[in-house]
Amino acid sequence: MSEVWFDNGTDWDPKNLIMGNNIADENGSIDIDIRYPGLVPANAKSLILTVERGFTSLPHDGTGCVSLRVMPSGYNLANVLDRAKTQEWVINGAGIDVVAQDVRMPIAPGRRDFFYALQSTCPAERNKMMIIDLWGYTF
Repeated sequence: MSEVWFDNGTDWDPKNLIMGNNIADENGSIDIDIRYPGLVPANAKSLILTVERGFTSLPHDGTGCVSLRVMPSGYNLANVLDRAKTQEWVINGAGIDVVAQDVRMPIAPGRRDFFYALQSTCPAERNKMMIIDLWGYTF
């Protein structure tokens, strides 16, 4: 497996796929060819991602959990296994992070998108953030 990391010659140059701030829970899919046409070659096998999530302010009652799940295209939502899942727990006002880093998200011809879901114990509160960045790809 070979890796290609985005580098502008001076610094790393990741591409932002999602940056949400002060949002409620949400989900959707990201097609890399729509977001950044021509950036990732057709023979690429996976995307190199980082995912981040958290509360921007304390949950209403001071305790809660927010998680960001990321799954490849074609993922069966009846399964419980995520390709990437990162969580933040806040318990009585104190935060505890559980983080997944350097995620390889599989892509294939006809399936060059992936699904994401920001979920929490307080879904309607608009006090959450999420970031998904693309750092490169493998082939």
